[in-house]
Amino acid sequence: MRYVRTDSRQCSDIAGMDIANPIATIVSAAMMLEMSFGLVEEAKAINDAVDKVLDQNYRTTDIMSDGKVGCKEMAKLIAEIYIMLTKTLIKSVLLLYGKVL
Repeated sequence: MRYVRTDSRQCSDIAGMDIANPIATIVSAAMMLEMSFGLVEEAKAINDAVDKVLDQNYRTTDIMSDGKVGCKEMAKLIAEIYIMLTKTLIKSVLLLYGKVL
C-alpha cells in the first residue's frame, strides 16, 4: 500500500479566515484514490473538476493577490463540478449498457 499525505502544515496565523487553499488536499485525495485504491476514473474526475475551476479563473488569495474566492467557496466550486462530471459519466455508462436513468 502506498502512503499518501496531504499538505497539513500548521496555519494558525490564518485559521478561521477562509483564505487557505483547499486544492492541495483535494488533489492529494485524488492521488490516494488512484494510487492506493486503483480508482483511476474517480481520481481523474476530481482532477478534471479542479482544472475546470481554475480554467474559469477562480483563485484563492494565496494564488492571486486579488483572489476571487475563499477556501469554502473554492471547495464548493470543485465539488459542484465534480458532481456534474460524475453524473455525466454515470449517464454515459448507463446509456452505453442500455439502461436509462
